Order: sequence, then C-alpha cells, then structure tokens
Amino acid sequence: MQAVESRAQIIETLDLAYQGRISNVRHSLALAQQMLGLAREIKDQGLIGQCLNHVSLYYMIVGENERSIETSREAIHCFLALDDEKGIADAKFNIGSVYYKTDNYHSGLIHLVDALAIYKKFNDYAKESRVHKALGTIYEFFGDERSALTSYHHAIDAARKVDDLNLESNAYNPLSGIYLNQNQIEKATELIEQSIEIKSRTQDVRGMAFALYGRGKIHTQIKRYAEAEADFREAERIHEEMGEKLGLAMVYYKLGVLYTVMNKPKEALAVLLKGRAFSIQHHISQFNYKCDFQLYQVYKQLGDIHQSMKYLEEHLKVKDAVINIETLKVIENYELISKQQLLENIELQQAKEHAEIQNQALLKANAELDQFVYHASHDLRAPLASIIGLVDLGLKTTDPQEARQCFELIHDRARAQDHFIREIVEHTRNARLSPEWADISLRALVTETIESLYFMEGADKMQIDVAIDPSLIIRSDSSRLKSILNNLVSNAIKYQDTRKPNPYIRVEGRRMETEVILTIHDNGIGIIADRQARIFDMFYRGTELSHGSGLGLFIVKEIVQTLGGTIDFESSQGVGS
Repeated sequence: MQAVESRAQIIETLDLAYQGRISNVRHSLALAQQMLGLAREIKDQGLIGQCLNHVSLYYMIVGENERSIETSREAIHCFLALDDEKGIADAKFNIGSVYYKTDNYHSGLIHLVDALAIYKKFNDYAKESRVHKALGTIYEFFGDERSALTSYHHAIDAARKVDDLNLESNAYNPLSGIYLNQNQIEKATELIEQSIEIKSRTQDVRGMAFALYGRGKIHTQIKRYAEAEADFREAERIHEEMGEKLGLAMVYYKLGVLYTVMNKPKEALAVLLKGRAFSIQHHISQFNYKCDFQLYQVYKQLGDIHQSMKYLEEHLKVKDAVINIETLKVIENYELISKQQLLENIELQQAKEHAEIQNQALLKANAELDQFVYHASHDLRAPLASIIGLVDLGLKTTDPQEARQCFELIHDRARAQDHFIREIVEHTRNARLSPEWADISLRALVTETIESLYFMEGADKMQIDVAIDPSLIIRSDSSRLKSILNNLVSNAIKYQDTRKPNPYIRVEGRRMETEVILTIHDNGIGIIADRQARIFDMFYRGTELSHGSGLGLFIVKEIVQTLGGTIDFESSQGVGS
C-alpha cells in the first residue's frame, strides 16, 4: 500500500514540477530530484526513468548540459529494459535539445528526429510541437528560412490540437523573427504581441523573456531604440534569473547590434565582449562568431584596423566550424531518410537474430555515411564562403593594411580547403584500394616523413629523436604508413606545449615475436580525460585549439586496421601523449 501511495505522490509531484518550470525552474529541479530519490527507494524502474527525464529537462533549461545528457542516458537504460518507447523519446528530446543549443547540430538533429518519429507514432501532439519548434530553430541557424517556417507552422498546428497556448506562442516568437527578416513588420509585430499577451496570461516567465527579445528586435529595426533596449534588458534579467544560457547569448549579441546602430561603441564593445566570452564558455558557437563579426564592425568604425581584423579572423575561424548553407540539401531530406529508416527498422526487427545483427551493422554504416556527407559538404563549402566574404570586404576597403590582411586570410582558407580535400582523397583511397605490400626500412621512412614536416610552424622549436634500428625491415604499404606517421607527428608538432622549455617528439620502433610496435611520444598539451574515448571518431576535435576537420585520427585508425594492425594511446593533460 505504501509503495502505491509513493507512486501516486511521485507522479503528482512531477506534474507540479513540470507546470512550475515556466516560473521557477530551480524549484522544479529540486522537486524532480526529491522524487528520483523516492523512486529509487521503491525500486520502480519506470518512475526512475520518468524522474530522470524530468531532472534532465530542468538541467537542460538552466544550462547544466553535461548533467542533462548524463541523466538522459541513464533514463534511456531504464526505458530500454522496459521497452518504453515514449520514455526513450523524451530522453532523446532532452539530449537533442542540449546539442542544438550548443554547437553539435548534427547530433541534435538526429536525436530530435528520432524522438519525433516516436511521438508521431503515439499521436503525442504536445511533444510533437516541442520537437518541431526545436527543429525550426536548427533550420534557422543554418539560414534555411523555408524549412524553419514549415517546422514552426507544424509546431503551431500540433499545439492547437491539444489546445496548449504556451506551446503555440513558443513558435510565434521565432516565426515573428523570420517575418522581420523578410521586412514584414506588421506581421512580425502582430505575432510577437500575441505571444507577449499569452505569456502574460499564462504567467510563462521564461517564455516571456524570448517574446520580449523578439519585440526588441522589431523595435531595433524600426529605430525605436529606447523601447528595444528596455525589452532586451528585461529579457536579460529573466534569462539570468532562470539560468537560460542560449537566451542570454542571444540578448548579448542583439544588445551589441543595438548599441552599434545607436552609435554607442563603448557600450557595444562591453556587451559584445561579454557575449563572446559567455558563448565560448557555454559552447554556443553561432553567437560566438556573430559577436566576433559585430566586434569587427565596431572596431572598424573606431578606426582600429588591427583589432577589427583580429575579430574578423576569429569570426571566420569559428564560422568555418559551424554548419553553413550547403548542408541544407542533406538536412532537408533528413526527416524523409529517417522515416524510411524507421520503417526498415520495424520490418527488420521482425526478422531472425542474424538479420537483426546485419541491420545494426547497416545502420552503423548509414550513420557514418550520413555523418561523412554532412561534414564533408560543410568543410568543402565553408572555406569558399569565407573567401567570397573576404573578397567582398577587400574590394570595399581603401586601407592597404586591411586589404593585405584580407589576402592573408584568403590564403589561410584556401590552404584549409586544400588540406581537407587531400584528407577526403586519402580516406577514399584507403577504403577502396588494396594495400601495396613491400619491404620497407622503418627508420628511413620515419626520417623522410619527419623531414617533410620541418616547414610546419613550431617544428624548429622541437627536439625530434628517432630510436629505430636501421636494420629493421617491415612489410607494409609505404604510402599508408607514411600517412599514419605524417598525421601523428604533425599533431605532436601542432599541439606542443609552448610553456615547456624542452618540447620533444620521440619515435621508437621495435620488433617483437609476432609484431612490430611503433611508438610516438611527446610532452605536448595532452588530451583532456573526458575526451579521450572519442579521439578516433570521425570529425571529432579533441581540443578547442584545433581548427582542422577532425578527420586525421579517424583516417589513421582506418589505415591501421586496413594494414591489419591496432592503435592505442595514453595521454595526460599538460603532460603529453
């Protein structure tokens, strides 16, 4: 009897926590955590999973992203054991929301689309509305207003089916922004005022902040600057109180834009530098690079060419790492692809055990292919987009120093694209062609590779030692082995610790009974412990200092496997690898 009463108490309290999130999310989090403890006491796996999803949602809202993802993953384990699809969908929604609010749009898109397919299966219109609104936000970040409009209207339609005014008005806010971009001022104003009226009536404090932000943008465009500043500052106050990280990044950037057009460069610089630091801290890339470009504009107005070009370069570096418009064809078709895969999965689940294993392998291959196409299309296009922008800037400037820096940045972008194309060719070659086996002097090959890297910046500051017996001959593929060495040694050069007086690389090779072991030591910056599990993943960058494609170590592992070998590593941050 006591367990039954506890279950009822947990469900009732979770409902109260969810309703209260719009005005006091910290209190909702505390209630959900208390109920999680009670659910664990009575050992009810279903309720434990529900509580975990609530806790994860509130962590996500207040910007505690790592905790949110960790809690959702724990929830997924509970629901998998119970075969509870809706519970899994809620957890995936939370994870997807964390990803798209930071800088992992691809993973965000995958988790959100997976959740949407399950919600549609159960006609859960309220949650469909939430997912469509999130998908619209992702499309907007990509600059695809057409898909964003479609998603926001889907969100409104789904919200109306359950008569949820808050969900409906949540979509009004970004929808108003799109109409504003199209210079449809009346339509944008009508929507945002509707949203503000609803938020006021329902006492949705958190939603009100986003609505005020939307109205502030309209006031800025129609030059009602005092009203715009008041709306932005009130939105800032609410977001700070609620712990809403993405909302704060948005407000800081738009305040910077407002002060720029008001010809208040001192105020603009202060809020843009604050917004930039905040966006970097919380991995909100899209507002990081927007703040950088606005800082470029402000410093240019002030006549400080050195600072303006510094922030232009930072803008390009970050923007090159953010998805751009050429990935839209992949994204526009992603929902259709996912639906097809869902149908295929349902059919395959009814097959025999060996067919299910084959299906998992196929899904893995498809996921890798999706990821490769997704990133490749971006990384091929991004440097070109930057070059086009730099050419436009260079043609407009009359300052020789600024023009020269534009040319230098164009050169950097062109080299980045050339390097990425080479990596794609290398990956394709390794996947398609059989190894060309030959006897190789390992020491000679290592020495030749190192000599080819002497041109790299910082190579002259490192002591590079080769400890391999000249008589050691191995049978392998020379070009593939050279590619492995090139990637690993160049990484050691790039990520050397410049604070250390004696940066070094040591390459060792020795023959064992049944294998040859090649080891590369360095005393560089090392790899943070919680990132080490993913360093061989496709497109994963193990450090913020990396502006590469994230393909290097993935290609290394693929080549090693093609040659019948294995690769492993040890690393400590600040010590070396």
